[in-house]
Amino acid sequence: MRILQTPEMSARLAELGAEPASYKPDEFLAFIKRDDAKWDKLIRERKIEVERVTLAL
Repeated sequence: MRILQTPEMSARLAELGAEPASYKPDEFLAFIKRDDAKWDKLIRERKIEVERVTLAL
């Protein structure tokens, strides 16, 4: 994507500690599945519970 190649966007992403990546759809799905499994394991091992919050709109 061209926007990711602009100096302003590159600088902002660097400030946030992010690195742009270009994935094909199947590669992106595999990345998401690996990342999800990593966080699921950590959450279960540390017995982290989700706090449910209801927003009044």
